[in-house]
Amino acid sequence: MGMAVPTPAAATSRVSIYVMGDFAHPLIESFFPVKNALADVEGWINSRGGVRGVPVEFVLQGGKKEAKPVNLVELFMGGGGDISSLFIGLEEETISYYNEVSRAGLPLVVNTDFISGSTQALKSRFDEDKIVCFTTDARIPTLYPAGYTFAIMPTYEDQFALFIDWLSKNEERPRLALLTMEGIPLTSAHITKETLAFCEQAGVKVVARETISLGITALDITPQLKRIKVRGANWIYLNLGGPFLQMGGASFKKAGLLGKVKLGLGSIGMDPQALLPLGKLAEGAAGVSPICSWDEVDNPGIKEISEVFEHEGRKPGERSLTYLSIFTMGMVGVELIGRVVDEVGWGGLNGEAILKELEKGKEVDSLGLTICQIPPGKRSLTYARIMEVQKGKIVPISDWQPCPDMRPTIN
Repeated sequence: MGMAVPTPAAATSRVSIYVMGDFAHPLIESFFPVKNALADVEGWINSRGGVRGVPVEFVLQGGKKEAKPVNLVELFMGGGGDISSLFIGLEEETISYYNEVSRAGLPLVVNTDFISGSTQALKSRFDEDKIVCFTTDARIPTLYPAGYTFAIMPTYEDQFALFIDWLSKNEERPRLALLTMEGIPLTSAHITKETLAFCEQAGVKVVARETISLGITALDITPQLKRIKVRGANWIYLNLGGPFLQMGGASFKKAGLLGKVKLGLGSIGMDPQALLPLGKLAEGAAGVSPICSWDEVDNPGIKEISEVFEHEGRKPGERSLTYLSIFTMGMVGVELIGRVVDEVGWGGLNGEAILKELEKGKEVDSLGLTICQIPPGKRSLTYARIMEVQKGKIVPISDWQPCPDMRPTIN
């Protein structure tokens, strides 16, 4: 997804924020509905004066037309080639759209990129064009060398290290299996020389590494789980979310692992709409989250978003991590733009000014939904908590803390 903010020519102008990337595709929209979240945060922002009195408009790549949902099972039945073609197509569409909107001299884009790899493909362009990019492609190779690209969550590598640190202190004899998916780099991004060394130092033994192949075999991962069972794992870590997490759920019962193994998850897996339908398999699952849960009803930000959600008559199925993330991102992005406008005026709003503001390392207000602060020199958020599924609710079981830094230059 991408946000692009042209400088208003006058006080009555509208700030148009362009939303591009994977979420514009019907497959992603089917499982990660973003349109209503964008509409709701737009209304919320404008009811509070927009950006320093200028109204905000979110413009979704491809327009607001309703797209026919893609059946994920049918897609996998078609084979890995069909899926690989889809991923390539997503990247090409995003690059083409960026080429179109970047001509306006935009200071900020936010590319929500979970599977296409478009952020990494465009990284050098962001630097050359001096356009700040906020992305959900939180892989260290996507963000460094440090430039204009920032992740709106801790890197997948840092998240994994935080989970390992927690696991080493809360499991007497942790035996961990790693399960990834072929062709989707984010699902294996956390497995690096540095993170594996961190596991060893923490006393967490990695006993198995298994891969889910693209295509029809992805619908039944019983063989991989049986091999994990033989190796004696008591935890399985996955950096998977949404439909991909649900597809493998039935295989745990077939493999005889229900009640014998717990799930460890990266932030994208801590989505109630993907995780909670897994029932018994989800109970006791623990994962890393840089954002509050819908179940933290006393949190000021959750209260605010819940009121908007109810007022707009949204369906229960939209109470997702996607909705929270989009709302928070819009809130934080507008606050950041406002800070820059306060300092340099609308005429000085450009990518270099936003980069300068970000590099100050100041926290951006998010109503307590997250700790939105990027330390100088880093290109991602760092704070997160460990969350756990307890009786069908996702609740925090640790305090906010900075994730260990897994950059190769640091270790």
